[in-house]
Amino acid sequence: MAPEQRRHQRHPVQMRVKMRLPGGDVDALTQQVAHEGFSLRLPEPLPVGTVCSFIVHLPDGTAHVGKAECRNVSAGALCGFSLSFEDDSRRHWQAFIAQEEHTGSLWRMIGRYTAPSGTARGFVLDEIPNTNTGAMTFHTVGENGEAYRILFERGESDLGPDADLMAVPGFQNLAERAVHRVLREPVTIKLVDDAPAQSVRVVELNRGGYAYVETGGQTATLVSLGVGEVMLIDCSDMEVFPSFTDEELERIACDTFRRDLPEPMFGRPEKISPAPVLFDAPPDVTGLDAVRRAQDGAAHVETRLYGERKIDLFPQVWARAVDDGHALMGPVMRDGDRALLLVLVGPKAPRVLRLSADSEVALLGRR
Repeated sequence: MAPEQRRHQRHPVQMRVKMRLPGGDVDALTQQVAHEGFSLRLPEPLPVGTVCSFIVHLPDGTAHVGKAECRNVSAGALCGFSLSFEDDSRRHWQAFIAQEEHTGSLWRMIGRYTAPSGTARGFVLDEIPNTNTGAMTFHTVGENGEAYRILFERGESDLGPDADLMAVPGFQNLAERAVHRVLREPVTIKLVDDAPAQSVRVVELNRGGYAYVETGGQTATLVSLGVGEVMLIDCSDMEVFPSFTDEELERIACDTFRRDLPEPMFGRPEKISPAPVLFDAPPDVTGLDAVRRAQDGAAHVETRLYGERKIDLFPQVWARAVDDGHALMGPVMRDGDRALLLVLVGPKAPRVLRLSADSEVALLGRR
């Protein structure tokens, strides 16, 4: 389905759901979620119009009951549902979706940080597939699609009506009403971490944003990008497109919050303004102690559970730390009794830096 036909943006989130179907209860995982619905891959496709009850387990550890109506069915029994909740559960659901819109990209990166050892390196996915292509490295694309923005800045592209995809059935209609430019080189992406990698042709849309051209059906369609997918940036046995520079990867890492949110200060260390007064503490409270006091006094904290592991994210509490002589910046997190810096600015971003009593760290002010 073309992105222009969707009322609400969809987000790739896997949550446990128990569906009470006519043929019995089925446990499944959400594939995508939105304000008014979710999609699930079921053992068998459902007739459109089927109504059933469900229990969904949100990432904060709460569970909520609702009603779901099957609205569409795609290949592989991927079923899209519209949802209805009681008032209290609906508030929880809408709050969770709002969180996904604002900091979902951060949480997807944090999920990789909490993954078992060997399945992720920081926020960059490393995997060795069962092929002859060798080890592959995937990187986040940015909440606002900064990776694609960079590609269209420096890569070769064609206007929609001039693209080689005009030979694909249905693409002409897309080019006339929705597509501005088509990137000539395909890129390899994974829509979710455990999905197979796929080579796609990326387009820039007339209304802004990015999508890839799906050609598997009878006619070409557009699938939204910039919704949490990762992009192949390196392969041990072959050259890949794109080859991002370290500066470009840092630019992509910074593209994490929605652009309509207040942004923290990005600037040279000597130009950073004093930290805001986030807590009532003596002026000699600095370093890790100041970070912990700021976390305790923060007005906004987001929490998610990864198994039995509880991670707190403080989107409005940003800090600057020095590691190996380099200045690093980002929001702070808490992993049990450990204080962490989610590095979005600085060498090898994005990554997690554990803070200790010896860490050179200070809270940041805002513009």
